[in-house]
Amino acid sequence: MPRKSSKNPVLSHNTQKSRVSKELSSTQTFLTSTESKREFAKLGMSASLMTCVGSAFFMKNKTAKNLHILSGIALVGFSIWHSSLYDKKFK
Repeated sequence: MPRKSSKNPVLSHNTQKSRVSKELSSTQTFLTSTESKREFAKLGMSASLMTCVGSAFFMKNKTAKNLHILSGIALVGFSIWHSSLYDKKFK
């Protein structure tokens, strides 16, 4: 005869809620730490640079030209954001 599970569905649901809240808090911590912001800015700079270089080969196409301009603007924005995440130390 199979044994019935003694798990309470409400308890199981609360356990899932606590697991989700822990994951959310770790995600919020990840998004607020300075080191992760620096990494995100570096990834943004890399992606926008790659898009800018890739679209440079197709400048006769209007869509590629607009993409090239927008990715250049994004590159400047990510660069400014990245540099603002470091302390300003004067010697």
